[in-house]
Amino acid sequence: MRRFDDAECHTNQFHEMAQVASVSCLHQCIRGSCGGDPLSGDGCRFDFSKKPLNHTVAAVMQVNANQMEARILLRRTCDRVANLNRYLLRYLRSNHDVSVLIDSAHKLRYATKYCAKSGKRAKLLSEMIEHLNKR
Repeated sequence: MRRFDDAECHTNQFHEMAQVASVSCLHQCIRGSCGGDPLSGDGCRFDFSKKPLNHTVAAVMQVNANQMEARILLRRTCDRVANLNRYLLRYLRSNHDVSVLIDSAHKLRYATKYCAKSGKRAKLLSEMIEHLNKR
């Protein structure tokens, strides 16, 4: 692994970050890993392929009939690259996914997604956490 500003790194930091992303950060759906169809991406638990966005925006999204959630939708120029952070990419130089967590409900759903291996367990765990939050 090269260090930041190593002599082998490209002089343009954005070019260097694009090279790292193109090698290590492109998501390819695999039924055994993410559950997604390799050709279409249908069923991917990471929601790939994602919609390209020209700008980063703050949004409030409806989760269900009773809950809203604050989200940051990050600028995206490729539909198969994870949410990259330019500072982490510059120093860590590897695949990573950054999600901005604003409210506690979003934090719990995010943790649930990572704790559960299958969609059925994630839904059950999410419902249980939401029930406990109401108490």
